[in-house]
Amino acid sequence: MKVFISAEDYNCDALFHPQFSRAKAFVVFDTETEEWDAYANPAIYAKGSINLDVKAALFVADRGCHVVISDNFGEYSPTMLTGINKHYKD
Repeated sequence: MKVFISAEDYNCDALFHPQFSRAKAFVVFDTETEEWDAYANPAIYAKGSINLDVKAALFVADRGCHVVISDNFGEYSPTMLTGINKHYKD
């Protein structure tokens, strides 16, 4: 299972970023292989909240994500992430 976490940087020690679409990166943990990886979030360069949400959600979904840990998913991301477990950080 792949778990994506919105992060402030491109490494496994990065701090959590509270906004899904505006996070600088996504840190990914694969529970089957126990390997970590990090990806730049292509959505941070998009214009408008619809584009941000859609680009970030598609990026995560296209990489086989099963779970996303973030806080603010925006207005449009939840629709794009149908079937993916979303966990809000308290």
